[in-house]
Amino acid sequence: MKPHHLLPVLGLVLAVLPAAAEPLRVLAFGDSITRGYGDPGVDCDTPVGGYPARLATLLESAGRDVEVINLGLCGETTFEGVSRIDGELSAGGDVVIIMEGTNDLSTFTPLASMRFNVREMARKAEERGLVPIILSVIPRGPDSGRDSNNERTAAFAGWLAYEAQQDGRLFADPFTALITIPDLFDRFYFDPWHVNAEGYDRLTEVILEPALEATEPPFGLSCPSPAAEPAAPCTAEEGALCLAGGRFRVDVTWQDFAGERGTGKALPLTDNTGSFWFFDPANVELIVKVLDGRSANGHFWVFYGALSNVAYSLRVTDLASGDCKVYNNPLGHFGSTGDTVAFAAPDDEPGAGEPGEDEPDEPGEDEPGEDEPGEDEPDEPGEDEPEGGGGEGDGAVAASEQTAEPPVPTCTGDATSLCLVGRFRVAITWSDSRDRSGSGQPVPLSDDTGVFWFFRPQNLEVVVKVLDGRPANGHFWVFYGALSNLAYSLEVTDTVTGAVKVYDNPRGTFASAGDVEAFAGASGEEPSGPPEP
Repeated sequence: MKPHHLLPVLGLVLAVLPAAAEPLRVLAFGDSITRGYGDPGVDCDTPVGGYPARLATLLESAGRDVEVINLGLCGETTFEGVSRIDGELSAGGDVVIIMEGTNDLSTFTPLASMRFNVREMARKAEERGLVPIILSVIPRGPDSGRDSNNERTAAFAGWLAYEAQQDGRLFADPFTALITIPDLFDRFYFDPWHVNAEGYDRLTEVILEPALEATEPPFGLSCPSPAAEPAAPCTAEEGALCLAGGRFRVDVTWQDFAGERGTGKALPLTDNTGSFWFFDPANVELIVKVLDGRSANGHFWVFYGALSNVAYSLRVTDLASGDCKVYNNPLGHFGSTGDTVAFAAPDDEPGAGEPGEDEPDEPGEDEPGEDEPGEDEPDEPGEDEPEGGGGEGDGAVAASEQTAEPPVPTCTGDATSLCLVGRFRVAITWSDSRDRSGSGQPVPLSDDTGVFWFFRPQNLEVVVKVLDGRPANGHFWVFYGALSNLAYSLEVTDTVTGAVKVYDNPRGTFASAGDVEAFAGASGEEPSGPPEP
């Protein structure tokens, strides 16, 4: 499923790109298996072996400009990993590979706790704009003590695979790949818990495919070297957004499922919020907000959410300080993120006013978040748009434009609801951590897309899109993405049939989703065929 966003995009012109881009930073996070224990010459004090060193070689051979950093720590449990990962992520990075759980299995930590901890590490990475890759742990040898029959290890691997798919995250399964090898523990293991050099070779081969996907351009967007003098205020361009009084410039590049690439086109919405479209001006794909949170924690905050699951790379540049951050979304993922430590203000820079009434007591608790991106033009239902649509300017057609005759309007919007495609009434109710609640206030963007604000018109919170996908699968499709992690309930009503769908977002979650079977065509309706290519 791939959501769309009608979002303004801040494009950085090629002239500001550095002559030589910095290599992508791939963080290998885990325990002694990540450290490389069992590799000849490697111990817990020498993180120079294992799969990270081998992966760097394979990625470089495939043409990737990467630096793979070994952050393995012997003996670490998933609980300890959750505590440690914040400090490791603070140094920056683009991709993080998470392989934790072997030591928990030795102590019979509940699988539910292990699964929660791994998801929490991935969530923390995504909040900072890194692409997480989840790994299962390797099989345990016959003399490994608890779970030497690998029953719990297999169950853990299965749950990680399932949850990675549900969350739209990249996953690799060393457990399944290795357990089927004949004489595995005699040929490829150093001890009952660690592989030898040949075992690390096999392990690296399993990790390579998702690592290639995570480092595939357009994730190569990089930050230019800081200028000696502050840059001039941002100037709005077709491919660039200027936010927060022109202090921040935002630009986006994208790549769809067919390999087509392009630059996002920007659509300003408020002083601090804008959106981008990729394929058609009527189809918003990504929405971005920059808030001044200096009064709360000394930082400017960045939030983004997507109505599309195409791959994209989002770059935000602070023109006052020269600082820059890049957020990457892998293909097939619906991204939504809130980064409340995105840009630190200089020590001598005065803090600004309140970031907004929708800002929580604790940074990030009620702020808008990043939604997951989605392609607009999928080959299969949910993979963007019902038919056609590859690259920019190639005649891509939005699903809502593919019916022979436009639907007859059956509803009109009011103070608390949007009417999309002339037929679907959309309303939102919200609540926050202070026990406040209310109705979202609608702002139409196009015939099929609109946004809602909760506290102030300048701070947009949720974007919603309804597309006519009947030519592809006989249904209307619903996509939504958020710049907020408040609790909210999104209700969509088909005023022709009376059918209602409700999408609930729990407090503390940054959500983005695409439902390509939301509403079946009304009884007696004849969906038109897809347009000619």
